[in-house]
Amino acid sequence: MVRMRDMDITSFFTPWAAQMEEFVPGLSLFDAHTHLGDNDPDGMTQTPQELLDTLRASRACGAFVFPMHELDGYPTANDMVIAAAAAASDGLLTPFCR
Repeated sequence: MVRMRDMDITSFFTPWAAQMEEFVPGLSLFDAHTHLGDNDPDGMTQTPQELLDTLRASRACGAFVFPMHELDGYPTANDMVIAAAAAASDGLLTPFCR
């Protein structure tokens, strides 16, 4: 299994975003469903910084973000998503809680 942390995802998105802007002038990308977390039972992980790097590399104007299904439940995961959206996202992240 390839995990997000094993990939340089921004190097994938940067040329793609440039090409999309060339083909569709004025294009505005928005990720309607993404997740943050460290301990999802399916093995997926994504930090707030990884998501923000990907959004910026793809020149997206924002994303809806949810906590992953963390092993310890949702209260701490919800708090992390809210903090990520409030603290460092410059308005790119819109948090949803579970």
